[in-house]
Amino acid sequence: MKAEWDTPQWRVKRDELLATWLLGDFHAVECAVLLSEIAETWDDLIDQDVTVTADKINRAFIAMLVRLELNPFFEQHRLTIMPVVYVSINAWLDANTQESGVREERMAAFYLRNFSYEIINVIALCVGGWDHLRSISMDMRRFFTHESYFTWEHRHASDLPAAA
Repeated sequence: MKAEWDTPQWRVKRDELLATWLLGDFHAVECAVLLSEIAETWDDLIDQDVTVTADKINRAFIAMLVRLELNPFFEQHRLTIMPVVYVSINAWLDANTQESGVREERMAAFYLRNFSYEIINVIALCVGGWDHLRSISMDMRRFFTHESYFTWEHRHASDLPAAA
């Protein structure tokens, strides 16, 4: 049974799976988790759908300014990871704009907001190469898929008009 999304139990399972998918490379796992923590906090601050505590904000800024910068895996693979981080941020910003648009834009927004998972694929590529990435990418995608477009649209944009 799949643990409920973003609970402490889900995060334990995520970290166990990341350790497997990233071939036990502690620093690669830490890099993925730090990037996730930063992105989640940023999203929570923008969406304002959950209360973001001072502690969570402090952890995210420390992750961004200190821990990620000192992570040996990130340091070694920065030039490979950062272009995907840039594109992920751009996709997320576009998704935030499109989610209030017509139905076709909302559908694009749903997929754009999930682009950041590609960062984990890039980390897996750095750890184990192309064949390794291909052997695990579908498992990772399935694990990180926690809702369908239809449930997301219903929760976030059910009152918006469909395109003509």
